[in-house]
Amino acid sequence: MSIKVTYNDSEIRTALDGLLSKMNDLTPALRDMGEELMLSTKQRFAKSESPDGDAWAPNSPVTLARKKGTSPLIGESRRLRNEISYSVKNGELLIGSPMVYAAVQHFGASRGQFGKNKRNNPIPWGNIPARPFLGLSDTDKENVLDIIQEHLGL
Repeated sequence: MSIKVTYNDSEIRTALDGLLSKMNDLTPALRDMGEELMLSTKQRFAKSESPDGDAWAPNSPVTLARKKGTSPLIGESRRLRNEISYSVKNGELLIGSPMVYAAVQHFGASRGQFGKNKRNNPIPWGNIPARPFLGLSDTDKENVLDIIQEHLGL
């Protein structure tokens, strides 16, 4: 399963085009960006906020009663946060999570949106608000541009 969130920014694209004109391979720069953005994405879980700085919706009382802790998206295993990773393939940087429920947490879902389970219960069992964790914050954008400048030798 794959979910794609695309981020297009003319300033970053122009900077990457400039870097590409001086280098044949963007892989080293994209790896540096991947490291930076992977860490930044993981830090959003501690802040419980989207890349835009908006606070994530709090957990429902039912969810709070079922799990330890009160932070949205941080379950007992912490796997969603801990398994954020990146890859660089064919001149493209991909950041995400292999967790099957990552897209639902990022985009949200309505009760029963995915049908019913074997016991005829709705999937998901309740409404899940969107809690975006993928994307670039203003600081991320500045850091990406700094990485490009560094690779340009400026």
